This record gives sequence, structure tokens and C-alpha cells, in this order.
Amino acid sequence: MSETEPILLTERRGAIAIVTLNRPDKRNALSEALWGQLKKTFENFEPDVRCVVLAGAGKHFCAGLDLSEHRHREAFESIFMSRFAHATLEAIQFGGRPVVTAMQGAVIGGGLEVATATHVRVADSTTFYQLPEGRRGFYVGGGASVRVARIIGSGRMVEMMLTGRTLDAAAAGRLRALRGMRARLQSGLRLCAGSLQRQAQPDVQSRRAVVGIPKGHDEPDAASASGASGHCGDWSW
Repeated sequence: MSETEPILLTERRGAIAIVTLNRPDKRNALSEALWGQLKKTFENFEPDVRCVVLAGAGKHFCAGLDLSEHRHREAFESIFMSRFAHATLEAIQFGGRPVVTAMQGAVIGGGLEVATATHVRVADSTTFYQLPEGRRGFYVGGGASVRVARIIGSGRMVEMMLTGRTLDAAAAGRLRALRGMRARLQSGLRLCAGSLQRQAQPDVQSRRAVVGIPKGHDEPDAASASGASGHCGDWSW
């Protein structure tokens, strides 16, 4: 990949937008610039976009944060970056459109946090999942302590967080970390996205309910608190 290529690709197929992380040489690691482009993209879709497919170029969906950018930060800057990441994930989860993640290869750390902010996850047999932050002295500050726990249970999430254990695609399927397995990833996600696209056009309030915003809960949920406060958020699921 040349330095002039965009790090995020967007394609329209009718009412479906396909958004692709495009840093294959870095296993689509989340740089600060990529976080920013994700946020901008998910906040500015055209009104006629009904469904979004989020994918990763190359052999991996996303290997987490770009550690080449890791450096000491003052407290205010660290909080700012955490809040920015949460704002990006909230734009994905609460944007009023179903988002389907097409996963292959590594879905690690921040990549898993991005995937669990979407509404449907489709994986091929090469996919594996990990939360390695604890082994590197980081906290899972992007909402994994809430979003991952809601899918596979808090006990299994804690085990992943403390041990860095890797889950392969089959194990994740058994734990409900994904909704389906497809031998041909692209055809599988097109079927999934196409099914969503063919549904009757809902009004705004119906859309918000379908994609995870309960009535009366317009503010960010406990996933935001988990990153800003330095603890594991709301453990009362």
C-alpha cells in the first residue's frame, strides 16, 4: 500500500454503503487518523443509505490500536483520545442504520471493540479474537468491558481480558460473538446486508430502536464510562 492510498474506502451499492479499513500492511491497525475518518464517515452518510457493511482489506479485519503511535500522554490528552474513540464507536452503533461487520483473520483489541459496536457480525473460518491489552499493560478502554460482555457474558470477557486468550471462529460462534459463518465472506455479507436492505423503510424512531437505542436513552451508555473512568463500567448485566 502506498502512502497516497486512502486509509478508509467507501463504496455505494444501491442503498448499501461498504466501508473498508485500508491499511492491510498494518493489519488495518487503528491509527489516530483512521479513528477520525471512521467517525467522520459514520456521521455523514447520505440519507438514502439504509445499511452499512464494515470490512477490512487484506487478510485481517483489524489488529487493534496502531502501537507505533503509542507514547506517553498527559492525563487530559489520554482522556480526550479515549472519548474520541468512544464517540466513533457510538457513531457506528447509534447512527440509525444497521451495520454488518465482515470479519476475517485478526479481530484484536480495538478491532474487536469496533466489531462489537456493530449490529451483525459475519466471519469466515480464518477469524480469531483476542483482548491482549492486559498483557501489554493497557486497559480495554474502548468499551470491550461492556460490549463484549453483553455478547459472550462478563465471565468469559474477564477471562479474555486477563489472560489474552485467543478465540477462533468456531469457539466465538458457540459463544455468540458472531451471528453466522460463511465460506465465502463477501457473498455471505451481501446476503445479510441485502436482507436488511429489503426491509420496509422504518421511520427514524423505529430505526433507533432496532439498532440499540432504547426509548429515553439518547446519552452514551456504560461503554463510554468504562474507558473514561478507568474501571470496568457497569457489571450488572
